[in-house]
Amino acid sequence: NEIGIRLRKWDNSTSSFIEFNERVRQVNNLTGGRDVAIFNFSFNVNLDQNDYVYFQVRNNNGNNDLTLELNSDYTIEER
Repeated sequence: NEIGIRLRKWDNSTSSFIEFNERVRQVNNLTGGRDVAIFNFSFNVNLDQNDYVYFQVRNNNGNNDLTLELNSDYTIEER
């Protein structure tokens, strides 16, 4: 199966979403009941007051449910 993940930003000044390029990975079929796809990517996003970002996950061609795990690292810096 193939999974896609992308970052979306709510731009409050334009009242619209900005979508960053989707990254796609194959699911690694491991022994046991836990199959995973690992994503490593970096985005530079400027956030103004009342803007926010979140990840969106898509099952591109499978029938199984997906869970995006929260064990990720974010780096946020003041500009």
